[in-house]
Amino acid sequence: MDVVRLYLNANRSAPPSIDIARAQHLDAHHGASIVRLERVENEEPFGGSFAVPWKEPIRLTLRYQVEQDATNVVFGLRVDA
Repeated sequence: MDVVRLYLNANRSAPPSIDIARAQHLDAHHGASIVRLERVENEEPFGGSFAVPWKEPIRLTLRYQVEQDATNVVFGLRVDA
C-alpha cells in the first residue's frame, strides 16, 4: 500500500477538495443559474489527493448555492477512470 500512496503523491492531479468557479459551469439547460455547485470535497482522501482506492466507497460533500427557488432539482455525477 505504501508504493501506491507514493505513486499517488508523486502524480497527484487534484487536491482532496475542488472549488468550482461560476465560469466553469455549463448552462446548457439553464440549471447553473438556479443551483450552482461551488465545491466538491472527498471526505476520505487517499494519498492526499481526490483519488479513491479501487472498490472502496466514495464519500463526497457537495457545497452548493441556491440562487432562486427551485423544484425537482436533480444532481448528476460522472466518474472518469
